[in-house]
Amino acid sequence: MIALSIYIGIAQHTSKALQENYKTIAITQIVDHPSLNQARQGIVDALKEAGYHEGKNTKIIYETPQGNLSVGAQISKKLNYMQPDVIIAISTTSSQSMLAANTNHNPIVFSSVTDPIAANLVKNLDHPGQDITGTMESPPIQALLEMIERICPQSKAIGVIYNPSEANSVKSLEMIKASSMLKIVEAPVSNSMDITQAVNALVAKVDLIVLPSDNTVWSAMETLTRLTKQHGIPVFSNDPDSVSKGVTLALGYAQYEIGYDAGLKAIKILNGTTPNNIPVTTPSKQSIYINLEMARAIHLDLPEDLLAKADKVIGVDKKE
Repeated sequence: MIALSIYIGIAQHTSKALQENYKTIAITQIVDHPSLNQARQGIVDALKEAGYHEGKNTKIIYETPQGNLSVGAQISKKLNYMQPDVIIAISTTSSQSMLAANTNHNPIVFSSVTDPIAANLVKNLDHPGQDITGTMESPPIQALLEMIERICPQSKAIGVIYNPSEANSVKSLEMIKASSMLKIVEAPVSNSMDITQAVNALVAKVDLIVLPSDNTVWSAMETLTRLTKQHGIPVFSNDPDSVSKGVTLALGYAQYEIGYDAGLKAIKILNGTTPNNIPVTTPSKQSIYINLEMARAIHLDLPEDLLAKADKVIGVDKKE
């Protein structure tokens, strides 16, 4: 009888220890598309490398409203009441929604956010707040525009396609306006179905197009670049992953690296650090991706030194 009691006590202690070591991580992502999926993969890989394996000692809950804001709000409320060990929100919109619903003060890590201060996610990058921290992708607009000036020195007008309801896109547009002496022609869209009309409205007015990291635009990227290719218009962005969808050149932070860095912050929270003591940062490395195949198709010459220092080149002369 004594032996049985001892056995039950040990079993209960072991069960409690296992429960304490078992972590639940929730990921909410505004829409399922290749760029943000790369961020999510970076998050999962960072967790795995730190020993958090789904199905073994970790449960990962993944939710996406597929761009529907009302569904996104419902998802945020659901995750708030579930009270996982940490919630990771991918995109500005998902992060705003999650923070607004976070009445239980769950720790939140955001990923793929252009300007968390402008988005009212945090007030200070070094001490972001009681419940939230994350990784931002502050776009190197000035550096991209300097590259564009070298590549397209005769250009007089830049077209910008963006969704005005996405705070990150509005911020990027403001930065483009502040950094360029060229004429800026805006083409706002409210959904992916507007992309064709936006491109057709721009091609006769601009020499090139610059895209912010916009989820609406990303969802129709292949349609956009197919149309610009027909008109010989180069497209540039701060999202390296967009190059695989036909963008001519991109300078910025790869979404995988952004997600990986966000994953490292989530690990710190799982290990007991509060979000307020985890500064908001950007990844350490910016990348240059070039679609040489697209550049040749639209008869755009790229400087050899730029090709030589690119991190990835898609086309005939691939750089491995």
